[in-house]
Amino acid sequence: MSKSATISNAGDEVFITLERRNPAAERKDQELKMGIGKLIEEVAGAVAAEDAVGAVDPNAGILTKAAAAVAGFEGVNKLTDVLKEKEEQPAADNSGDQNG
Repeated sequence: MSKSATISNAGDEVFITLERRNPAAERKDQELKMGIGKLIEEVAGAVAAEDAVGAVDPNAGILTKAAAAVAGFEGVNKLTDVLKEKEEQPAADNSGDQNG
């Protein structure tokens, strides 16, 4: 736990104020930032998929564009999961014998 002290003299008394970090609040802030980042990724995937449908078929209907947006949204989630799995695999898997 990080502590910092502020000392001020008021007459004969010394006041010490300790500032303490709240681990639960810091964790909540980090989760919020991660949640916002994930939401941005998902929205970007939906927008990219909808734009791709518009480029392929300029006369695409609203249902086609909506389906593409949902697919892009879900696709980003799947891609993120796959990338996390690849990162979590130990480096030992890649350093094995390559003869067979």
